[in-house]
Amino acid sequence: MFSLVAAVLVMMGTASAAGGMVWREDTDEAQALATQARTIAQMQADIKLLEARSAAQADWPAIATAVESSVFTISTDYGLGSGWVVHADATGSDLVTNFHVVEEAVSVGTTTSTSVSSIAR
Repeated sequence: MFSLVAAVLVMMGTASAAGGMVWREDTDEAQALATQARTIAQMQADIKLLEARSAAQADWPAIATAVESSVFTISTDYGLGSGWVVHADATGSDLVTNFHVVEEAVSVGTTTSTSVSSIAR
């Protein structure tokens, strides 16, 4: 009789252990799925943020078209480059260019340009 009770207890213990393993596997799978769902939700939020930032970006082709008429070529005896008109009225113009374009002309004392041609179309 004792061996029958022992055999039943061993079988119950084995079944219980197997049930615990299945439960642990189900729990692990549920945790993995929950992690994946959080990752997907975060990626979707990131995509929405990037789309919003993209929509808020400036329309660079439209800006280039609007300012194109103020772009010019500047030529000195020492350099050639481009620039743009920041301000212009009857009293004069304020021009912006890179210093390397006018560096030599400035160092020899030239303060006015002899050739400015618009590249606007």
